[in-house]
Amino acid sequence: MDTTSNRKQNFFSEWLEKLQQESWQLELLISGLALFGIWESKSTLYKIEYFIDVNSISEIAMIADLFTSLLWTSWFIFLFNLLIHIIIRGFWIGAIGLRYVSGDIDFDDLNYSDKFTAFFKKRIGSFDSYIERLEKISSVLFSFTFLLFFMLLSFVMFVVVWIILYSILNHFFPEQPGKAPVVIITFGFIYWLIGFLVMIDFFTLGAFKKINEKYISGFYFYIYRFYAIVSLSFIYRPLLLNFIDNRYTRRLFFLSIPYTLILIGVRTLDVSKFVFFPSYETKSSFHTEMVEESVNWRYYDDLREEYHRTFDPNREDLLKEKIKYISLANYECDQDYLKFFVEYIDEDNDFLELEGDKITPFRKKGLMHLFSRESVQDEGLEAIEKRELAEILLVTKVIRKKDLPADADPKLIEKFKDFTKDDIKEARNLVTEKYDELKSIYQVEKIKKIKRKLLTRFEFYIDGNQIDEKLDCRFYIHPNMREKGLLCYAPIDSLAYGGHMFDMHRKTKKRTRRRNIPFRKIKNK
Repeated sequence: MDTTSNRKQNFFSEWLEKLQQESWQLELLISGLALFGIWESKSTLYKIEYFIDVNSISEIAMIADLFTSLLWTSWFIFLFNLLIHIIIRGFWIGAIGLRYVSGDIDFDDLNYSDKFTAFFKKRIGSFDSYIERLEKISSVLFSFTFLLFFMLLSFVMFVVVWIILYSILNHFFPEQPGKAPVVIITFGFIYWLIGFLVMIDFFTLGAFKKINEKYISGFYFYIYRFYAIVSLSFIYRPLLLNFIDNRYTRRLFFLSIPYTLILIGVRTLDVSKFVFFPSYETKSSFHTEMVEESVNWRYYDDLREEYHRTFDPNREDLLKEKIKYISLANYECDQDYLKFFVEYIDEDNDFLELEGDKITPFRKKGLMHLFSRESVQDEGLEAIEKRELAEILLVTKVIRKKDLPADADPKLIEKFKDFTKDDIKEARNLVTEKYDELKSIYQVEKIKKIKRKLLTRFEFYIDGNQIDEKLDCRFYIHPNMREKGLLCYAPIDSLAYGGHMFDMHRKTKKRTRRRNIPFRKIKNK
């Protein structure tokens, strides 16, 4: 058995040695396919980001944002590293081809001075050693790219697990106004402090693992195992250990953090040319003032579509932006009404569920799964259904001539007294139709109530005159990025032709947000 096992091991080792010599072909193939896929995936990443931006909520949004940040950072690292890898590997192949024609470097034939000849021989050496260095750089860069990705994944998972733990703790120990959440703060301090120590151990190549003291080593062993599961570092541990046990690759490992920061910094590089032109960016400190004095395509449906049409249709998705709070249908209005869309945001859910004028939502908030119940129990709707069931039972008793309750509705008895047992199904259908109509009326009133309460968060003005009472609004899913909100119409038939200012005030938890958006009323063509 030992002989057979040794033969298999030797065969496997020989196969790996052979595969190692030919791995450059697989590297080139994988790099080429990966680069193509990475470049083509840019639009998909934007779509994922859009979907998360529009649909995600609270803690789920934080986790989703972390993973989108991981995807974008990894996208840039893979693009840059694999592109450099292909260039160096191509250069390596070119050097091998040149060696076939020219052989080694003949320094004597170059006839350089002794100083330069000695310098080149010392720095370059033989042409074979130069090719070997290119081979090492290519192979290490390829594996280093994947190591960087897994290291980033570990950090993201470390934060994600804390967000999940925070949500669980907050459920059992909810934060009280004016009181510090002691349990959450204590647990968080321990989690992050010990996690920071594990991170120090990671970047010092296992400084704590080298401590031979029995109790310290035993205690840290279980801490390390826990954070290895949290960060998923056990997946790439063999790659990491093999990377840091060699002096050549170890130096590259120490460059991982500054290298990643440099790449991210390169990605954020920008050139500012028109320095006196105000910024259109929403992060600008004077964004509200800029909107008043500009025509920003982000706030008009027609200009947004026109802006996108100026680019390659295949790349249009890369340029889309989510509507922020409001968008007018047109900059130039040739109708007697102004059409605009206001966004429904996450915190509106909490506002609509406030006690006093609480409205029961249509669906549960949060992540849905296969076994979760999406609908929410509506007391008003359940009351109608109970009345429906009671009436069906009463009608059945009337038809079957059974004892009727003393408080039975005389009109109901009169209506169904002549029905026979063969007519029970028809009678039940009549009752069901009646209550289906009541349910429909209830749902319509509920939708109107939601809309009315939602609109109390807004104030709308045109040229300083409030127009809230004149609005006609309906629930709407905007075709830009399927943003949910209200589509509203405001009459402007009394406005003079020319420029006007539309002003929206929106109440949020922190403050009232304003958007002053200019538009022009023009003659109908």
